[in-house]
Amino acid sequence: MKTIIKNVMIFDGTKPEKARDIVFAENILDDLSADGSTEIIDGTGCTILPGLIDSHIHLNSIDNLKQAALYGVTTMLDMMTDDAALVDSLRHQKGLPDIQSCYQPVISEPGQMLIASLGQVSSFVNTPKEAREHIKTQLEKGADYVKLILENPPLVTQMLSEDIVAETVRYSHEMGKKVFAHTTSVQAYQLAAEHGVDVLNHIPKETALLQEIISEIKEKDLTVIPTMLMQQGMVKAIHRMMPGRPADYSIVEKTFYRMYKAGIRIIAGTDSNMTNRMNFIPHGKAMHEELKLMVKAGMTPEEVLKSATSIPAETFNLKDRGNIKPGFRADLLLVRGNPAENINDIDHIEKIWINGMPVQLTA
Repeated sequence: MKTIIKNVMIFDGTKPEKARDIVFAENILDDLSADGSTEIIDGTGCTILPGLIDSHIHLNSIDNLKQAALYGVTTMLDMMTDDAALVDSLRHQKGLPDIQSCYQPVISEPGQMLIASLGQVSSFVNTPKEAREHIKTQLEKGADYVKLILENPPLVTQMLSEDIVAETVRYSHEMGKKVFAHTTSVQAYQLAAEHGVDVLNHIPKETALLQEIISEIKEKDLTVIPTMLMQQGMVKAIHRMMPGRPADYSIVEKTFYRMYKAGIRIIAGTDSNMTNRMNFIPHGKAMHEELKLMVKAGMTPEEVLKSATSIPAETFNLKDRGNIKPGFRADLLLVRGNPAENINDIDHIEKIWINGMPVQLTA
């Protein structure tokens, strides 16, 4: 069936466009030649934009995908799920978000607090050779990228050594894979930036980053996924559990703004999960809240929408999505209003399609 959305404002993944008609058939945008019946939707007063890409989530059931779909999240990058069979069962679910995953990360022996926040970890490494063998195992399972956990004791027994980080980056790049890193401290940022980790996840919340680290991230063209909503929630959790710790969300906001002004590539990701006992983050809804927090911290609505559509698609080589272009997947979010001007309009959902299939928004 062919679908025509008439007179709709467009955010094509890179910029707003004037109102016009757009067409898609089955799962492909701009398929004007499709035969069969035609559905016509009046898009007056609405904006169509590419489906949202949440570049940092954790999986534990198909309900994660169902919840994300209700908010226009059409692609999800899993950043650690210990159960490979679960991940594989959730890939390519018709009408639900597309999944990518690292499976198990490169991590040193975890402590109980880290397990409480990240979930169970069945494999850890102590040497560069073990790291390489671990990565090979994850890639054989079908991992789309590699992840490092860079944490300090007592969350882990010890921070991963420079040799392990260097070998992880070297071997992953040799295998054509990007490296993501969990980096919640200045030390972790410094280590990741020094060794050219491709994507740094989270922003430190106890100490602001030094300007030289920010400059190095920019110089090496690295990417940051700030996970503002998670950091905000973790500050509250830390104050409940460890009142003496100096966690402060304003540090996250200030560092975010300095990175943004430095021209660092920033991508939206939520750390959505239903297993972190310190800070549950709901799938889907969290993406909308993340975008609002990024605007509050200094980005424009248009820039924030790019950080959730075209920029992750380009950065992570997702060549068939993130833009509204002929031949791309029909991953689409139709909202009333114009979120490129007012990010709160992202909540005013009219319709969602995932690879051309409409998402049922009501029971």
